[in-house]
Amino acid sequence: MMIKRYGPWLLALGLMATAMPAHAGSFENAVRTRWRGAWIITEIETYSICNGRYFNNDVSGQFVSARAGRPFQPGELAKVDQLRVNRKKVELMITVTGMTLLPRQDGPFTLYDRRTCKIELEVAIPRDVIKSKNVEKVDRFLATVAQRFATRDEALASSSWNGRDADEYPADYERTLAHHAVWHAEETNRAIDEQMDRSLLTANELAREVDGNLEYLAGFAHGARMMREWRERNCSRLMGSTAVTFRLTVPDEYSDNSTWCDGFHDGQALVYNLAVLSRLPACYVEVPELPIEFADSALTQR
Repeated sequence: MMIKRYGPWLLALGLMATAMPAHAGSFENAVRTRWRGAWIITEIETYSICNGRYFNNDVSGQFVSARAGRPFQPGELAKVDQLRVNRKKVELMITVTGMTLLPRQDGPFTLYDRRTCKIELEVAIPRDVIKSKNVEKVDRFLATVAQRFATRDEALASSSWNGRDADEYPADYERTLAHHAVWHAEETNRAIDEQMDRSLLTANELAREVDGNLEYLAGFAHGARMMREWRERNCSRLMGSTAVTFRLTVPDEYSDNSTWCDGFHDGQALVYNLAVLSRLPACYVEVPELPIEFADSALTQR
């Protein structure tokens, strides 16, 4: 009975299925097969912030729009990692292969970090081209953005390659690194000295200003006793911290007693500063010696 009742509907569904393409997504797969894993030479300027994630570049013809990032000139060697086809665009996810150096400032020194630069090229394609599922037409649009090659060697042999294989470190960069290592160690030790001076001054002030009020003293003793359980020894967390950084919460039963709370916080602060004076010396770092070939170079060469 069920088959008889729903037979016409099942027949209609069967006819619809036979009218559909044999392989759903076969068009996207065909485009992806041509491009994914291919080596390319870019035909347009591109941008990336080189943080290991794909950075969006909107591409319309030869025009590229990106919010920021380091520019890469046309002719850059890259590899296609992924490809997606949408209704009005094709998204090419590529990784620039040449070593890229990004500058950063540390004090008076300009340092350079090696980064992986990834780019997402969102290539505008007319909707009717996508709708027609014409792989060759899509290929021609993508070819205005990048030339495709089967191997790295073929791409490097192309006259379109801009020749950038790797960014070069500045001249005398080893000298810069040697001076930076000395400067960084000295700055670390100087910061430790300054924090210990502050802790010593604060501890002396707290000890001198202890209030004789019994409620204050009770809070002071309780705060000091609780803070003795504080075990932080991580140098990066200790550096630049204050007693407020690690302040403990006042017990609920004393939260309305301002005198007791003042003592509680002062007791904590005293123990904190004494602990800093005890623990920070372990954070001093050894200042490296400059190699003899760099020992006579001036700070201006940083």
